[in-house]
Amino acid sequence: PQILPTTSTLGCGLAYPLLSNDELVWMREKWSQFNNVIRRAADATGIRVVDVENDFAGHDICALSNSAANNIDLRHPAYSFHPNALGQR
Repeated sequence: PQILPTTSTLGCGLAYPLLSNDELVWMREKWSQFNNVIRRAADATGIRVVDVENDFAGHDICALSNSAANNIDLRHPAYSFHPNALGQR
């Protein structure tokens, strides 16, 4: 799913107050391209992929208490950008 906000937001943890809107647009495009690579690879093997690209809309990493994914976690880097409990429902 797309976990990045559509626009740069101040106060969004360590990841995004320093990125411009143009950089966010670029990152969202790359994220979508990555999802398409996975989708094509699955299609080539006959595996059905459920499209969840926009399921986190309104729940991106900058949604604070309503976020469905973790922002950067310096204490536990492996948790960064992964779905949290809300995002795993």
